[in-house]
Amino acid sequence: MLRHNPKYQPSYLTGIPGILLVMTILTILSAIAYHNVNDNFFSCDDFVWLKNAIITVRHPLNILTQDIAGWFRPLGHLTFAINYLLFGVHNPVAYVIVSIGFHILTSLLVFILTAMLLNNRYFAFWAAAFFAVQHVHWEAVAWSSIVAEVLAALWFLLTIICFLQWRERSAYSPRSQIRRHPGRAYYILAHIAMVLSFLSAESAVTLPAMLLLADLFYARNVWRHSSLRAISAHFSLWALWLIYVAYELWIQWNGHHLGAGGDYAVNLQFFLTLFRSLLAYIFPKPLLLFMLQSQSLLAAIFSLWIGLVLLGLLTLLFIKMPTRDYPHALYAGLWTIITLLPFCGFTRFTIIDSRQFYLSSVGISILFSLFLKSFSHNIQWGTLKTRLFKKSVLALGILGIFTWNILEIWHEDILFEDYAREGEHVLQTLRRSYPDFPENARLYFSGLHTPPQFLADMLFVYYALPPARTSYVSSEKIRQLQ
Repeated sequence: MLRHNPKYQPSYLTGIPGILLVMTILTILSAIAYHNVNDNFFSCDDFVWLKNAIITVRHPLNILTQDIAGWFRPLGHLTFAINYLLFGVHNPVAYVIVSIGFHILTSLLVFILTAMLLNNRYFAFWAAAFFAVQHVHWEAVAWSSIVAEVLAALWFLLTIICFLQWRERSAYSPRSQIRRHPGRAYYILAHIAMVLSFLSAESAVTLPAMLLLADLFYARNVWRHSSLRAISAHFSLWALWLIYVAYELWIQWNGHHLGAGGDYAVNLQFFLTLFRSLLAYIFPKPLLLFMLQSQSLLAAIFSLWIGLVLLGLLTLLFIKMPTRDYPHALYAGLWTIITLLPFCGFTRFTIIDSRQFYLSSVGISILFSLFLKSFSHNIQWGTLKTRLFKKSVLALGILGIFTWNILEIWHEDILFEDYAREGEHVLQTLRRSYPDFPENARLYFSGLHTPPQFLADMLFVYYALPPARTSYVSSEKIRQLQ
């Protein structure tokens, strides 16, 4: 069962002041990592979401049935609609800042959840800090229309936190007192947060499974005492899951996206995509694509060598890790893999796109904190010089990892700059027909990512042209460019 051990709780990280301190540091780290979003403009899917935001404002009830390419994300639509009411369509940076704000809150929840699981606020802080600057999910934070993934992760984490809080407070209460127990409010909040996570994005479909695993790992005494009573607490949560899945399938069926296309299709490349995506946590995408796509013998040997090194590092980590941390490492590893599963049918890329790593990277952050904990545990042994040397290596390693991740985020933004240059000729054509088109408009064009529908939605957003006319106009512009 979860226990709070004051020995592992630094005084500066406890209570409200501790939460505020962590929040401040996470805000600073996020601001450094994403400081160059101030020149971002809407791109690709953003115009589809903006069009739906305008429709949502005019017809609010449509939010429960509308979808984008078969994706049912009403909370994401609502967030975009509120942004539209507050900031209009000429302040795209504000949309990204809102997304970064949700990212900071999610990072704070990573801190709270890791502190509950490890009973150690110090290493929980490092998990949250690493999550805040991880480059592998940068797109989910810096791209306005992917805010749904950030929202799904936020409510996902809050569900598990509330459920474990309820379990801790009511585990040993007599059955007759459970309904009146003050901790029951957490149980109700867990249900509400789960529904909100489902309404944010489809990636939350793994939430009941991760919640059940968390309960099995961290409330073992309750399960030993009465397995039936322990599992009965999950019945209502799984019922919500069944309702959500049924409605989601209905939405996809009507949108003709069931099992084909989109981000959630399933195919024979499932496990290969999963393996490649796990490697993406460690290597920059250009190097990873070379390793996985090149047919040369050198690339094959290099990939095999990298695989052996990774296996050795993981083995060493477990050998050096205290036995009591094995369940934490296993849960974090399962989190990383299970939350990736909904995306492993994504066929347009060799690996899962960075926007879909967001929820999965929570598990990697917990593993990172466990690695630091194991290394810190081994620092205690040896002479004074040896300990100082180990501490220096640890400090430099942490600095290097954080710096590398931040630089990777900056590098990815440079790639978007290249896409913007490629799309500039499309905008020049648009401005010949619409001289008052926003000067700071930037269209991210990379061949396949700017179909006529995106241009049609762009004209609908800025000129309120009817969909039929905008489709015709944008198609004409594409033909002119060709």
